[in-house]
Amino acid sequence: MNKTILLLIFAFSLCSCGIDYDGKTKIIFEGNITDYNGSPLPNITVGAKYYNGNITDIAGFGETDSNGNFRIIFPGTNENVDINILINHLDYMNNYNKNSYSTLSIGNITQSVIRAHDYKINFSTIQLYDLNDDNSVNLRVNINKTSSYYDGIIKVNIIGIADDNYIDYDFDNIPSDSPSNYNAQYDANLYYEYSRTYLVAKNQTIKIKYMLSDYSVHETEVYIGEESVERTITY
Repeated sequence: MNKTILLLIFAFSLCSCGIDYDGKTKIIFEGNITDYNGSPLPNITVGAKYYNGNITDIAGFGETDSNGNFRIIFPGTNENVDINILINHLDYMNNYNKNSYSTLSIGNITQSVIRAHDYKINFSTIQLYDLNDDNSVNLRVNINKTSSYYDGIIKVNIIGIADDNYIDYDFDNIPSDSPSNYNAQYDANLYYEYSRTYLVAKNQTIKIKYMLSDYSVHETEVYIGEESVERTITY
């Protein structure tokens, strides 16, 4: 209980950094973090990064408890912000990652998303894996564009256990109140033929989710075994 209160106080102490915090609204993020086998991971850092289109601010951070659970309270704002949840990115006090587990970012959490969840989001179970256990392979995703010049893939998500992964929390929708206008999530290179390699855990089925320029969402699955895999998306 005391830990949660300290996190809240720390978050509100950052009001002078440029983000216009309202000083009264509370946003709650909670969930459970486990390893590849489902065992709880204690002392994993969880932070929230706010972006208002011009300024980026770490609004607060905390760690999972002995059961891998986290429940952190962050401040609301008087302006529209995009929120990114940073899982195991670094030790915020010493500015380095203190373990060998994979990292994850959960982004595109906008004002409309927060309001739709009544200012409380439960991320359920989040799985990380130990990069030192020789259980990683490469997933190479190729984009093969055969459609017209003006059509393209706007964004791609790898849904599964991967290192340094980014998950768009509101992938299917484009809320009108996003201050960054999604420039951070869109990649102009996706409009043309390209390849990208992801480091992923072995022995799982990964979902590749992508959005075309007409905002239609498509998915394909690929099984990851003991060897590296290459998958081509043609559209």
